[in-house]
Amino acid sequence: GTMLKRNIIPVFYMQHFIFRYIPFYAAVKILTVSINAGLELFLFTYSFKYIMDSIAEHKRFFEILPAFVIAALITLVVIYLKKWTENQYLPVCREKLAQKMKTHLLQKAVATGLVCYDNPHFYDSFMNAHKNADTAALDAFHTYVELLGQLVSISGFFALLFSLDIFGLVCAAAGFTLGSIIDIIYNKLTVTCETALQPLYRKRDYTGRIFFLPDFAKELRVSRIGIPLIHHFEAAVKDIIALNRRYGKKLIFLRLIHFACTVFLTDIVYLAVLVYRIAVLKTLSIGNFTALYLCMDK
Repeated sequence: GTMLKRNIIPVFYMQHFIFRYIPFYAAVKILTVSINAGLELFLFTYSFKYIMDSIAEHKRFFEILPAFVIAALITLVVIYLKKWTENQYLPVCREKLAQKMKTHLLQKAVATGLVCYDNPHFYDSFMNAHKNADTAALDAFHTYVELLGQLVSISGFFALLFSLDIFGLVCAAAGFTLGSIIDIIYNKLTVTCETALQPLYRKRDYTGRIFFLPDFAKELRVSRIGIPLIHHFEAAVKDIIALNRRYGKKLIFLRLIHFACTVFLTDIVYLAVLVYRIAVLKTLSIGNFTALYLCMDK
């Protein structure tokens, strides 16, 4: 818990430097990522829904065109802002942030007692912070913004499902929830397996390394110690294989369950339901069918 606080709290604390020293860059970055996530929802779902419904309603091409011109213009603006912030504005902001943060650290250093410089840990921490603080702050900020974009995208897709098809929302929510739970179990089991394998790997590697160390060359040749060592090596390899097989079966089973909860439920089962509703029940338009399937497939 203490180590977690030491690692996470400074990262959150450093974010206020971003909004303090380069606020315009922070605002543009958040705005472009959020709009881009919204555009992704529009371009991959609503646009296809609009096209298919327009075709079904026998609309003329020039009636459909304005919506795509507007979407294209917004997309070009977002792409330009994204490229401008990344390639032209970010380098300037990076230097400004570095100068401001390092000046802040130097002022703190001047106010620090001389006794601290006798502490190697303080000196190393200070030098590392002075060298990497701005980079760490920007990297963390970009990570948080990308997570925000993903949250906007996921929220948009769930909102679309809620507005068009509650059953699809239930399938997506169930698949997402169950898939996430299985991922957690899978990752924990993988860590458990790796932890159990480590002593066996050390046992195997140590036994094999003895045959190549000069210190043991003479003893191996004047005694029969090599035979039990080889048996020891082979036993370690057998244990490693057995452990991999035992955990491998569980990991494969979890992958299959994950597939059933996500791909099979959301792609195969839900597609069959949509086809039945559009072809047999006649309760679904071709546009809604397209949007729902693309949304679920996303």
